[in-house]
Amino acid sequence: MVAVTLGRGIKRGATTAACYLVSREGEFVIEAEKTGERPKGDTVGAGDAFAAGFLFGFLQGKGLEECGHLGHLVGRLSTTKIGARGGLPSLSQLRREYKQLHRESL
Repeated sequence: MVAVTLGRGIKRGATTAACYLVSREGEFVIEAEKTGERPKGDTVGAGDAFAAGFLFGFLQGKGLEECGHLGHLVGRLSTTKIGARGGLPSLSQLRREYKQLHRESL
């Protein structure tokens, strides 16, 4: 499995790709999602936050694409506060943000 995060994203046609994933399960481009909070410009720890969200999904038995969405969401939320840990979501916040974006529960 290979997961490549693309920072602020790379334009692919009309969408902005935030992450590229490939494994035996398939090849996925995760589109950048807008969350309720805007980044304040501090991306310290965003890559680690992506990994935490991705692994959370993986340990929950989610598919590769779903893990990519969770990683992107946690990474994006981590940039809403200054520092590496301030913006990390609680489990309830992650569930709330996820449900708002995907209209389904974690």
